[in-house]
Amino acid sequence: MEEVKYTFPAEKGKQCQDCRGFQRVDDENGKCFGKDVKAEGGCNMFSPKEAK
Repeated sequence: MEEVKYTFPAEKGKQCQDCRGFQRVDDENGKCFGKDVKAEGGCNMFSPKEAK
């Protein structure tokens, strides 16, 4: 598996909060790949959520 390279802040539309792997903890934070992340951060493993 490729190493996760986290950045903050990330480009709008490609932020952690827009990724299917993100699990929100509160308004600003969440978990992804077992790491504590900011909702407005991003990484090289971004995968968009399914459209509803």
